[in-house]
Amino acid sequence: MRARLPAARLASAAALALAAALAGAATPGPPPPAIARPAAAAPAASDAPGAADPAGGTDGAGESPGRADATAPYEVTVWARGRFGPDGLLQQLDFIAPQPHPPAFLAQLREALQPVRVRAPDTGDAAAAGGQVDGGLRIRVRILPGRAAAFQLRSVEAHPLPLEVVWPPRARVARARAGRIGYLVEAQCVVDTAGRCGEVRLQAADAVPEELRRAVRDAFRQWRFEPLRVDGRPVAAPAWAHFRVSA
Repeated sequence: MRARLPAARLASAAALALAAALAGAATPGPPPPAIARPAAAAPAASDAPGAADPAGGTDGAGESPGRADATAPYEVTVWARGRFGPDGLLQQLDFIAPQPHPPAFLAQLREALQPVRVRAPDTGDAAAAGGQVDGGLRIRVRILPGRAAAFQLRSVEAHPLPLEVVWPPRARVARARAGRIGYLVEAQCVVDTAGRCGEVRLQAADAVPEELRRAVRDAFRQWRFEPLRVDGRPVAAPAWAHFRVSA
């Protein structure tokens, strides 16, 4: 299933790269003392920005499968576009609209991001090092219900911004139901300067069936991105996405 994200969501400036081994981690500043917390939604079939998935979920809000305990921490993903220079400090930040998160939460998140230094994306291009980066920002936030420090920044990454996403035909929200086994699969690729995925690599448990691996790989290869730009020039950069699929 293919979903093209409205062009109206792509009207600002930004930056971000891939998480964990593929992306630059940010240095988070101290969290504000209190926030209007975003709700933890059911896990989505993918974590593309604001796109509805075939099972009715939305962008990776509520990355943990279900929340029987309302006091348990959970994570949300916030997408933005921004700009930062060689020092890594954000010069411009615009959250992708529409956002599923409360405006008060976004306002305090914006404040918390001010001291954060975003590491330049791994473009593999020495000429692009030390330039001004514009593009997508993938912001991971851990929500801490019932605590004074209500959230923690987990990561802020320069990342090509998804424009068109495709889900595997069998992608469904993974819930704990009798006879259904859910899997989390991470797909990775390098997005070229035209916004297309190169070779797709997967990270998944050994138990994930080959049929589901193939479906995730084929779907992610069809994603289209707005590439990151360094000094106004599009550059190749890593991208990744989580897919929740069930057998």
